[in-house]
Amino acid sequence: MGGTKGVNLEAVQGKLVTQFQTMMGSQRPRDEIADATMRETARLLCSMDVADATPLLVQTMNASKELEAGLHYALCLRYMKSGWDFHSRLQVLNWYETTRDWEGGNSLQGYVRNVVAGICEGLSPDDRKEMLTQWQQRPHATRLLLSISTPDNVKDFDQVVGNLLGDMEKMPGHASLQEMVSLTIEALGKSDSDASRATLRKLFDTYPDRREQLARQLCNHPDEDCWPQLVKALSFGDGTTMQQCLKALTAVDRKPEAADDFRAAILAGLKLNDQGGMLAADLLQIWTGAEHHAGKDLNRAIAFYQGWFQGRFPQAAPAVLPQIDIEKTRYGLDQLVKFLDQDPKGQAGDPVKGKAIFTKANCIKCHRFNNEGEGIGPDLTTVRRRFQRKEIVESLLTPSQVISDQYKSVTVFTKAGLVHSGMPVPNTGNNDAVVLLLSDATRITIPKSEIEELVPAKVSVMPEGLLKELNLDDIADLFAFIETSKQNEEPAQRAAK
Repeated sequence: MGGTKGVNLEAVQGKLVTQFQTMMGSQRPRDEIADATMRETARLLCSMDVADATPLLVQTMNASKELEAGLHYALCLRYMKSGWDFHSRLQVLNWYETTRDWEGGNSLQGYVRNVVAGICEGLSPDDRKEMLTQWQQRPHATRLLLSISTPDNVKDFDQVVGNLLGDMEKMPGHASLQEMVSLTIEALGKSDSDASRATLRKLFDTYPDRREQLARQLCNHPDEDCWPQLVKALSFGDGTTMQQCLKALTAVDRKPEAADDFRAAILAGLKLNDQGGMLAADLLQIWTGAEHHAGKDLNRAIAFYQGWFQGRFPQAAPAVLPQIDIEKTRYGLDQLVKFLDQDPKGQAGDPVKGKAIFTKANCIKCHRFNNEGEGIGPDLTTVRRRFQRKEIVESLLTPSQVISDQYKSVTVFTKAGLVHSGMPVPNTGNNDAVVLLLSDATRITIPKSEIEELVPAKVSVMPEGLLKELNLDDIADLFAFIETSKQNEEPAQRAAK
């Protein structure tokens, strides 16, 4: 038999590239046959991984007016390994940005996402850094990059992601950014570097409305540095967050000393009940060194640690879930949180009216807000940068549930048999008397010579029922005013100016 001559593959590839360029440059409208020929040529170029074809396919993809055609060339590019540079992949992300409004259901969007994610696999750490710093030009593509990138994939990962989140937090009114903020936080959570974890802790302390998610990311690599944040999250977290924090805390070699930390774990167990409450019992067994001997009986286990708590901290408020007396408060916790978070009326309050309500309710007799009010109770100037809205609601409905050591009340027993409870007023200039702030915001002065005993009180001086006389519109206005505290400077910063 006679031999056959070998095929000159480079020549074939060159002819295909030339043919594709000719079809691209044709001024004549393409019919179905021409379109099919062009697509099949693209497939051949892709199967042979012809480097010179990559920029041509990118150009054709971007020029395609029909969804199906653009997606065809994107799919071809998904399997191209050669011929890529930074500009070419950037053009793919520019194209992907235009697909976010494509109609076709989640399956189409997911398909397009997977195709582009495959193309992005070849991005270098420097490329990813550059693209993420340009996030405002391509927010849709940035969400994709964040979801598929790991710390090793991005140069200067901690710095890039930290800056990204800082930029986005300056634009809180953009609802479309919420998913990207979440993805950025998740990206930080992927890293076990000290810088990433320090950023997460700082964000936890700075952005109360994101604390559940931040706490869950800290749970990925629990250590002693994040211990305070994980314990704090037990007081307000949702069920998933509380469970993850309880489990993470068992892996940290640190035990609490303060009553509030033990109480937080006990209350977490009570809140979770049979939906993860035994995690609290497991943690308390480690923290206290005392076995509950209750097996899987959660009620017995928690009751055991409630008894232990009362014996260890007899002056502390008992570790029981708050009981809201609707007759005193008029509103329930879930009712108000749902109203403020989900009801349009709850989010449409007038801060000017809210300030008037804040004053009328005697809040300024105990609290400072900017340059107004008394500094006896906690300064509320930046309260929404320190607490979630639901925490503030809870403190108004059940003020004795959590009381800072700095603002704990005392009960004074006089030699004449009188009993007064209130918060000591500091720096009164009278060293021979104790001045108490009472629950009605008035003060009483008691000479020390008349005092028989002074003991810590378990009840806050802040009265229950502060919201009872307010209707829902008033409450929306009040919280609209409180919400302005997010923009206020810290009192220390203002004083330094």
